[in-house]
Amino acid sequence: ILIATQKEVKSIDEITLEETVSYEDDYSIQEIPKPSNYHSWINNQWVIDSIGLNLCKEEKLKYLADYRNNLLEAGIDFEGKIVKGREKDVTGILSVVIKLSVGLASTWCYSSGEREDITTLDRAKVISSAINSLREGAYVKCSILEEQVNNATTIEELDLIMWGD
Repeated sequence: ILIATQKEVKSIDEITLEETVSYEDDYSIQEIPKPSNYHSWINNQWVIDSIGLNLCKEEKLKYLADYRNNLLEAGIDFEGKIVKGREKDVTGILSVVIKLSVGLASTWCYSSGEREDITTLDRAKVISSAINSLREGAYVKCSILEEQVNNATTIEELDLIMWGD
């Protein structure tokens, strides 16, 4: 709060105030700080309009996508080893399946560093199933949360939408 003397207040007409500065009473001036990047100054007050709400939604959607991608990158425990759910993991296990389908054995390298010689299609399917379960779980949960974000009408509703575990 900026406090001014009575003489300064009388001569206030000589200076230009920002539109976000208002008179608190006859003897003081108050600058009203912008509460967040989502607020706009409308009718002498800070409000969150549709532009601010959409900016907040964009940030929340990016958070959700990043969280999902981090889960896929971190992977899951599979028989004491780590499998990840990235695109290259899906492509890798498909390559193993293709080799097995033409009679060639293949080696699968787990994200935790272990190697396994894959000689049967059934074993490749088990690994593929683990990768696909991780991906499906992450993408389905992300999709549900994205729908909540898109349906939110207030910042408070958006603040409640979190990935959780």
